[in-house]
Amino acid sequence: SYTASANVVGYTGNTTGTITINKGTPTLTLTTTPSASFNYNGLPIKAIFSINTYNNQTIGNLYLNNIKVASTTTSNSFTSPSASVGSYSFTFNTLGDNNYTSLSKNITININQGTPILSLSSSIGNMTYNGVLQNNKITYNISSYLNQLTANVYLNGALQATTNSIGSFNITNYGLPNNYNITIETAGNKNYTSGIKSLYLTVSKATPSISLSTSPASSFEYNGLPITVNYGINTVSNQLKLNLYYNNNLVSNTFTTGTFNAGSGVGSYTFIANTLGNNNYTSASLSKTINITKNNTYPFSFVLLGHSTVYNGTPQEVQAKIKTVGNQLNGSLYLGNTLIQTTSTNTTIIKEASAGAYSFKWTTPGNYNYTSNTLYNNFTISKATPLLSLNVPGNVTYTG
Repeated sequence: SYTASANVVGYTGNTTGTITINKGTPTLTLTTTPSASFNYNGLPIKAIFSINTYNNQTIGNLYLNNIKVASTTTSNSFTSPSASVGSYSFTFNTLGDNNYTSLSKNITININQGTPILSLSSSIGNMTYNGVLQNNKITYNISSYLNQLTANVYLNGALQATTNSIGSFNITNYGLPNNYNITIETAGNKNYTSGIKSLYLTVSKATPSISLSTSPASSFEYNGLPITVNYGINTVSNQLKLNLYYNNNLVSNTFTTGTFNAGSGVGSYTFIANTLGNNNYTSASLSKTINITKNNTYPFSFVLLGHSTVYNGTPQEVQAKIKTVGNQLNGSLYLGNTLIQTTSTNTTIIKEASAGAYSFKWTTPGNYNYTSNTLYNNFTISKATPLLSLNVPGNVTYTG
């Protein structure tokens, strides 16, 4: 505080005035790089600080976690010696002096635990069994600042390697069906969290190529011929057996291809070709049903040959025919209710036919393979008109 007085010579009295100069406020700055909390990356924190006073008369001090680490009357910087996980509290202050007040700036930066970088890769991915076996190269890596972390690498729970960087190992005989669980894991440390990364690989069982066909290819009427079954399987090194079932009965098997002749009679025929699979192949199955129905179209005929509708004394010829496989079916020819003949092939009846009405029936009862059938044929021979003649001599003269 300053007091001043003034007076004039020859005059009594004086005038007094007071001026007060208050302490100034220093200008302080404090920044950090990085400017905010971050995850551990091994890099330190840099503090940049400055103080601005007249003639640089005031000292500013930088504290890190309450420990004085630097001072300046102008500007300066400081890099923390540690970059480990923790809390870093920077304080830049001045205690002031006769001309400046005290002042303080604060920044707190937290370095949090970092996340370890883990990676896994394979030279061969998921696949289906094809008989080719290879080495599958598994490449692993853990990345940490100055390789401070270690990690264990496992294959289906078995330790393969311990590493602090990059490496590889081979899965031998890769191509056989299996599931592979590869993991790389680290327990972490002060600066890094724990971490784990997994790679799942699968070699799947193959589906065997199987076939099943029949000749004829579809259901049909009985014709006496058997059903031919063709079946086959294709696998690596013919390692899988294909079984053929006929109406639930095992009748044949093969590792490649096969042929089987089934029955020929009327019935339902179900064929199943299946394989149970093995370590390399899944099971597989095909089925087909062929129905042989009774024959309804076999040759069965009845005709009248050269018959007359008017009696002329000429014998009448009747022809009946039946044709079946192995002549297994008989036909019976009736005139009225009288059985004339039974045959499994054909018959021709020649009969002196008088005038009258004739009713024929040609019939077969059928059997397991053929349907029944009946044909009728009727005809009438009318009475003929006799031819009469009368010869009379002409006019004559009596001569005695």
